[in-house]
Amino acid sequence: MKRVLFILLCVTGLCLSVRAEVYTPETVPNPKFKGQDYYVVNPDGILEPETEEALNEHISKLYENTEVEVAVVVIDQFDDDHYTDYSFAHELFNLWGIGNAEKNTGILLFLAREYRGIQIILGDGMSAVMPPGMSGEILDNNIDYLAENNFDRGIWYVYMDIENFLMEDANRTKLMCGWVPEDTEDEDILAGYLAIGLVLMVILAYLFYRRSQTQPGQRKEEVKKQTETVRSCTGCLVFIFPIPMLFVWLYFRYVNKHTKTLPLQCKKCGHDMDLLPIEAKRRLLTKNEQFEEKIGACDYDLWMCPVCGEKESKMYKGKEFYNYDKCPTCGTIAMQTTNHTVIKQPTYYECGSQLNTMVCKCCGYKIDKTISLPKKERASSSYSSSSSSSRSYGGSSRSSGSWGGGHSSGGGAGRRF
Repeated sequence: MKRVLFILLCVTGLCLSVRAEVYTPETVPNPKFKGQDYYVVNPDGILEPETEEALNEHISKLYENTEVEVAVVVIDQFDDDHYTDYSFAHELFNLWGIGNAEKNTGILLFLAREYRGIQIILGDGMSAVMPPGMSGEILDNNIDYLAENNFDRGIWYVYMDIENFLMEDANRTKLMCGWVPEDTEDEDILAGYLAIGLVLMVILAYLFYRRSQTQPGQRKEEVKKQTETVRSCTGCLVFIFPIPMLFVWLYFRYVNKHTKTLPLQCKKCGHDMDLLPIEAKRRLLTKNEQFEEKIGACDYDLWMCPVCGEKESKMYKGKEFYNYDKCPTCGTIAMQTTNHTVIKQPTYYECGSQLNTMVCKCCGYKIDKTISLPKKERASSSYSSSSSSSRSYGGSSRSSGSWGGGHSSGGGAGRRF
């Protein structure tokens, strides 16, 4: 009798010692520690090894074809003092970062046998690829297997329903083409932004129109001053509303072009000056000014007072203005770099130097100018490091891996069985 009692005590102690662990999200074994091609966690042996192996193979191929990362976690017990099966699965999803970090295409299939609960948690990028109710429908179609404690078949069919749905041509195209989930909050912000920008654009356009109208007796300087005042007051809005300000910039071009043709006021007698035609202007311009117009560096308007004969010229930047410098000898904007000679090649540790030969196309003045070349920069190693840590398909799994860094706001479905 004592011997039987001793055996019973030993058996009871052994059963207590092998009792399933009570998990928290932090203590659930991460399958990526085994290798990149591992996705299934089955620490309590609830699934058969054959089922676990088949799931890993299918999930790996699914990721290859859709970039959807699926984790399957099957445990016996969790810390129900602090978690429900839903909150446990949701926290575990974000703790691991299941799914692509940019697309958030991750899925967690979580089962807790002791609490008779199963959850499908979807990454934020899956919310519209899998319509509302699809996760619940998949669970409902296979809940009978779980209710009969046939966990291998239940988990297998739940996963295969998910895979078959995602591998449909339309869904696979959305996933592979970088579909981004719609964010209604962002849409509201964008709509408000555009509405405010449109109102501002209309107000500014009207204000510019009123400002740019030439009234009797107004001078070119007065119109220009008014326009500049409005422009300075709205300059800060360029960074807040770049799109509406693009139209404002186009309108400024129109205003400046219109202002350019307004008559100047003679500084000598105060009479309105006349803009000379092109041929008459060219005869009165200096040789250097004519050359600047010829090479496209500058454009000149020449005004003449019909009363006193006073002349005044206005210089505007030409299409080639930024390709020339001012010559220190003749003062013409016609100095251009004609030759580059590297004196010293730059290295990763020292700057180099280069000799630029500059020649004035007007007077022929020539000068050599030495400039400094910046140090060489080493190529970033991020590509090589990311390549070495990328997924390997068709070969053996590596000694360790990692999830993609995805996130879930808690979409999905859950059932009791």
